[in-house]
Amino acid sequence: MHRLLLICLVVSLRLLTLASSADATNDYFLPGDAFFPSKLFLKNLKQQEQDPEPVFNYN
Repeated sequence: MHRLLLICLVVSLRLLTLASSADATNDYFLPGDAFFPSKLFLKNLKQQEQDPEPVFNYN
C-alpha cells in the first residue's frame, strides 16, 4: 500500500514538473515606468522632436 502511494506521488510530481515554461513579454514597459506611468503616442513624439525644450506629461 505504501509503495502504491509513493508511486502515485512520484508520478504526480513528475507530471507537474513536465509543464512547459511560460514566456512573457511587456512591450509597453519603458524605463522609469515603475515611477512614472506614461503613454507614448506618435503625434506626441513628433511634437516633442520639433520643440526646442519638450515638456513631458505624466499621468
